[in-house]
Amino acid sequence: MKRRYPLALLTFLVLVVAGCSVRQLADSAAGVGVQEVATAPTHLGGCILLDPKGDVPGDVYQHGDVVATEAMPPFTKELQVYGLKLAARDDISDDYMRLVARTIAESFPRDAGLDADLQRELLANHYRYNALIPVPLGYDYSFMDEADEQWAAIERDNSVCDVIMQDVPQGQVMEVVEHILHYVTDIGEERGN
Repeated sequence: MKRRYPLALLTFLVLVVAGCSVRQLADSAAGVGVQEVATAPTHLGGCILLDPKGDVPGDVYQHGDVVATEAMPPFTKELQVYGLKLAARDDISDDYMRLVARTIAESFPRDAGLDADLQRELLANHYRYNALIPVPLGYDYSFMDEADEQWAAIERDNSVCDVIMQDVPQGQVMEVVEHILHYVTDIGEERGN
């Protein structure tokens, strides 16, 4: 058991440094060969847009609700919260998406003891770099293959660094927090430097 952890960590770091996309990481976890990328990089680390594409609203603390969308097939609904957009298909519970959004919002309290300007800049980066979090049901990543060209467009136009899965039996709460932190540190903090 102790030997597997360093190997898994090393494998993860090599994949991140090599610039793998979420699809490549999912394929690797499923035992499918990692695809080589032959084009000029458009994303830092395989997930963060190199050039900002999104518009930053005057209020970066916008917290919407689940709405239907046809703009991002294969996803059929989305929820925007503090610049992070959750995208899901109909098999994902609206209430689950709302709970994840609430967790995101509670991660950014507006408190007099905090650096409000720095927090606003971090959230603005979520908007600038089109931070998108796919929400699959469990370990079902079939949406990547069912709509291959559409998925490629989603990855091309957004910063997709991880997924938040519904109905994962063990450690779900910590998984959600961990994946939110990937976006906050990778896009919010890193792009601001």
